[in-house]
Amino acid sequence: MSNWQDIGGGHEISFYVGEDDKVRIGLLDRHNKPDGSRCNGPSSIPFDVPQNSHVPPSVRWQLVSMEPLTLSPSLLCQICGDHGFIRDGKWVVA
Repeated sequence: MSNWQDIGGGHEISFYVGEDDKVRIGLLDRHNKPDGSRCNGPSSIPFDVPQNSHVPPSVRWQLVSMEPLTLSPSLLCQICGDHGFIRDGKWVVA
Protein backbone atom coordinates (compact mmCIF):
# COMPACT_ATOMS: atom_id res chain seq x y z
CA MET A 1 0.00 0.00 0.00
CA SER A 2 1.14 3.50 -0.65
CA ASN A 3 0.33 6.88 0.83
CA TRP A 4 -3.23 7.75 1.81
CA GLN A 5 -4.75 10.80 0.11
CA ASP A 6 -7.61 12.79 1.61
CA ILE A 7 -10.32 13.32 -1.03
CA GLY A 8 -12.81 15.02 1.29
CA GLY A 9 -16.07 13.93 2.86
CA GLY A 10 -14.24 11.76 5.39
CA HIS A 11 -12.69 9.61 2.63
CA GLU A 12 -9.06 8.67 2.10
CA ILE A 13 -7.76 6.59 -0.78
CA SER A 14 -4.61 4.64 -1.54
CA PHE A 15 -3.86 3.16 -4.95
CA TYR A 16 -2.67 -0.38 -5.45
CA VAL A 17 -0.73 -1.76 -8.40
CA GLY A 18 -0.58 -4.99 -10.33
CA GLU A 19 2.10 -7.62 -10.16
CA ASP A 20 4.47 -5.49 -12.25
CA ASP A 21 4.29 -2.72 -9.61
CA LYS A 22 3.83 -0.09 -12.33
CA VAL A 23 0.16 0.06 -13.32
CA ARG A 24 -2.49 1.23 -10.86
CA ILE A 25 -5.26 -1.35 -11.00
CA GLY A 26 -7.47 -0.13 -8.16
CA LEU A 27 -7.69 1.74 -4.93
CA LEU A 28 -8.53 1.27 -1.29
CA ASP A 29 -11.08 3.56 0.31
CA ARG A 30 -11.36 4.16 4.03
CA HIS A 31 -14.02 6.49 5.32
CA ASN A 32 -16.10 7.62 8.26
CA LYS A 33 -19.63 6.45 9.04
CA PRO A 34 -22.38 9.08 9.15
CA ASP A 35 -21.87 9.33 12.94
CA GLY A 36 -18.21 10.29 12.39
CA SER A 37 -16.66 7.03 13.58
CA ARG A 38 -14.38 5.08 11.24
CA CYS A 39 -16.15 2.45 9.12
CA ASN A 40 -14.66 -1.05 8.94
CA GLY A 41 -12.40 -1.36 5.99
CA PRO A 42 -10.75 -0.27 3.89
CA SER A 43 -12.84 -1.20 0.87
CA SER A 44 -11.20 -2.38 -2.34
CA ILE A 45 -12.25 -0.61 -5.54
CA PRO A 46 -10.82 -2.57 -8.51
CA PHE A 47 -10.64 -0.75 -11.84
CA ASP A 48 -12.04 -2.29 -15.02
CA VAL A 49 -8.62 -3.06 -16.52
CA PRO A 50 -7.24 -6.26 -18.09
CA GLN A 51 -5.19 -7.05 -14.97
CA ASN A 52 -8.50 -7.45 -13.07
CA SER A 53 -10.11 -9.87 -15.52
CA HIS A 54 -10.43 -12.36 -12.62
CA VAL A 55 -12.75 -9.90 -10.83
CA PRO A 56 -16.44 -10.14 -11.84
CA PRO A 57 -17.41 -7.19 -14.08
CA SER A 58 -20.20 -6.23 -11.68
CA VAL A 59 -17.62 -5.26 -9.03
CA ARG A 60 -15.19 -3.28 -11.19
CA TRP A 61 -15.24 0.48 -11.68
CA GLN A 62 -14.59 2.41 -14.86
CA LEU A 63 -11.53 4.61 -14.57
CA VAL A 64 -12.86 7.64 -16.41
CA SER A 65 -9.79 9.73 -15.62
CA MET A 66 -6.66 9.25 -13.51
CA GLU A 67 -5.85 12.97 -13.35
CA PRO A 68 -8.05 14.23 -11.92
CA LEU A 69 -9.34 10.94 -10.55
CA THR A 70 -12.88 10.18 -11.72
CA LEU A 71 -14.61 6.80 -11.37
CA SER A 72 -17.95 5.47 -12.54
CA PRO A 73 -20.39 4.36 -11.23
CA SER A 74 -20.95 5.56 -7.67
CA LEU A 75 -19.57 3.79 -4.60
CA LEU A 76 -21.92 2.41 -1.96
CA CYS A 77 -20.57 1.04 1.32
CA GLN A 78 -22.38 -2.18 2.16
CA ILE A 79 -21.50 -1.73 5.84
CA CYS A 80 -22.59 1.81 6.70
CA GLY A 81 -24.54 2.94 3.61
CA ASP A 82 -22.16 5.79 2.72
CA HIS A 83 -22.86 6.59 -0.94
CA GLY A 84 -21.13 8.90 -3.36
CA PHE A 85 -18.85 9.43 -6.32
CA ILE A 86 -15.19 10.16 -6.88
CA ARG A 87 -15.18 13.02 -9.38
CA ASP A 88 -12.35 15.38 -10.23
CA GLY A 89 -10.29 13.87 -7.41
CA LYS A 90 -12.89 14.62 -4.71
CA TRP A 91 -15.62 12.73 -2.87
CA VAL A 92 -19.10 13.89 -3.92
CA VAL A 93 -22.07 12.73 -1.86
CA ALA A 94 -24.75 10.99 -3.90
